[in-house]
Amino acid sequence: MYKILFFITVLCAIYCEANFVPIIIWDTSFQIPSQELIRAKRQLFGGVSSFPGGRTNQQFGARGSIFNTPKHDVSAWGSMSQDRWKTGSSPITYGGGVDWTAPRGGLSLSGSHTPQQTSSFTAAGTASIFKTPDHNVNVFGSHTRAYDPNFRPLGSSTTGGLGYQHKSGGSLSLSGTHVPGMPDSGSLTGSVPVYTSKDGNTNLGVHGGVNFGGGQKPSPEVGVKFETRFR
Repeated sequence: MYKILFFITVLCAIYCEANFVPIIIWDTSFQIPSQELIRAKRQLFGGVSSFPGGRTNQQFGARGSIFNTPKHDVSAWGSMSQDRWKTGSSPITYGGGVDWTAPRGGLSLSGSHTPQQTSSFTAAGTASIFKTPDHNVNVFGSHTRAYDPNFRPLGSSTTGGLGYQHKSGGSLSLSGTHVPGMPDSGSLTGSVPVYTSKDGNTNLGVHGGVNFGGGQKPSPEVGVKFETRFR
């Protein structure tokens, strides 16, 4: 079912772009809506998320535009992220990818690598199905393949879902994930903005969610995220 939803999302993104349906693209992170189609040619970004129990996640990266018109943007990005606890920290994960953004849909190809652990590659798509000046509803899907340190296949996963965003920056999403040979799982996530700078480059918000299914008990998590972009 999730693979079908993923391919429908990709087809919707392409179809909507070809037929000029009034749709707006939003980031699949469902935290900060992407409202700019003409992006800066170079951009630095970073953020810190704090969770109960002492865990923090920090990320830093850069993005550059490869091709840019008033209606289309193709950009490449790279990032580094790491989890920290009171007792230590995880290895640094390196990520990168290419994103295509248009007023009515978007596609992306990305990869990540954690030294001595795993690597993964993801294809994702999103398409808006309902929009007003204050509200936006979109469908999204992705397919990921994971590899061990020797780049031998470990498996794959397919995710699909539905997201909602408000013009204030608040968001809510419901998604499901299918991993061959394992019980299906799902997640419900949301975020509420606390502070946004006038230029929209600095954001502070509360985000949380709960994972369910997959043969495990529901695992809720709530945290605070600070994010800033440097143009």
